[in-house]
Amino acid sequence: MITREQGLRSWASRWRTLKAWRRDLSEVTIDIKATQRKDRLGTCWPIRQHIVIYLGESFGDELGTLLHELAHAATIGADHDERWQSTFAAAVSEVTGLAVTPVAYNYRVLNMAAKDALRTWWRVSGNEAIWKLARSA
Repeated sequence: MITREQGLRSWASRWRTLKAWRRDLSEVTIDIKATQRKDRLGTCWPIRQHIVIYLGESFGDELGTLLHELAHAATIGADHDERWQSTFAAAVSEVTGLAVTPVAYNYRVLNMAAKDALRTWWRVSGNEAIWKLARSA
């Protein structure tokens, strides 16, 4: 059986070298917490190159949070501005094969589009079924 932490770390290792980042994120440290936070799903300290992922509603949602926070690590000082949005949208498109467009006036719109794209990819790719099997083995 594969644990949630093992699963998240496995996807993180695949995603650390996405072209969207424009650099290798292998040095970014990631903590996986088993606690849920009402105010956030993840946190990134870009200068420290450190990410924390909290317990989400589903593993697929946690993967979306991981990608979101990796985009912060890749764009030091960008917060949720146009540079971060372009990077995040490019990463989601690279992972899912679905076109995701940055929306500069409100990053939450982009976040919802990314979440939809990742959920669709997770299900259609067969990863969701494989994950369920791996968790029950």
